Amino acid sequence: KHEEADMQHGISCHTRGRTEDWAADFASIAAIDTLAAIDGASGCSLRVLGKFYQVLRKVTPESQVVGRAADIIDQKFVNYMPGNLQFEVLLPLSQVGDALQLLELVVEIFAGSEQYADESQPWACRLKEAGLWAGLMKIFGTHVYNILTYLRLTRPDASCLMSPTYIGSQAGCTIEEWYCGFNVEYYTSTNSEHFHTLGNTVLPLFLEFFDARLHWGKYFPLDAALLEKNLSRHPGSNEFLQARAKFDPEGQFLNEHFSLALGLAKESAKPQVQPQSGLSAVGREESAKMQSQRASFVRKATEASLG
Repeated sequence: KHEEADMQHGISCHTRGRTEDWAADFASIAAIDTLAAIDGASGCSLRVLGKFYQVLRKVTPESQVVGRAADIIDQKFVNYMPGNLQFEVLLPLSQVGDALQLLELVVEIFAGSEQYADESQPWACRLKEAGLWAGLMKIFGTHVYNILTYLRLTRPDASCLMSPTYIGSQAGCTIEEWYCGFNVEYYTSTNSEHFHTLGNTVLPLFLEFFDARLHWGKYFPLDAALLEKNLSRHPGSNEFLQARAKFDPEGQFLNEHFSLALGLAKESAKPQVQPQSGLSAVGREESAKMQSQRASFVRKATEASLG
């Protein structure tokens, strides 16, 4: 659907007829299914498919991947690829419709679709009021994304303090209180910078306009203002941070990423030696040595699994 905009903005695009579409789709599916059968029979643990996918992406750069056959390749590989890039927010079910419209707008602005540049449309007006429209239009026509988006429902959480759906003792079971996981997946590891650009654009908008919370285990930009806003959405954050300081005063379970995410970057930069930890100097030295050995083991195991 982006063919006209693609050609206007210099993105390589080949117009196909319906018969050619069907032939390309059939060839794509047949090739992937054949490779999957070979991979399963040879016990290569997805390496054959993974290598083929990498070669495919180098031959057809993401900025030129437009059309049904390419979309099917992307989504068909979901079943076989050993990894992908994702970001996700959790938000109330009542806000999902607006969130979908905003994501659609951003993706179409990236693709250079002229009808989405209309400043009279509802979301354009909201973005202009927030002073964000001009910044968004700077990305107009810069990239065509092939992404997979899905939604999942989950109940509010009454127990886990830092769950993105935690609402404390008030958690109930009525349909109005459902939360929705709004997930975006990207399967082209050779162009991860495109994924980061999309996430860095969409996630701040989601937190600006919705009662959204970032998924802790997926991608989000380490932007101080964004992370502070995200942490403020968690009613259990103060209790959690107090417990963390009590039970892990030396930051043994804290890394740089979550130091930033939890607003502890300054704290984690200080020497974490506190007498109430119960560790002697020798104990701390031995603990550091064991952590180093564990990190080395994990790194070697990861390298071995990746071949």
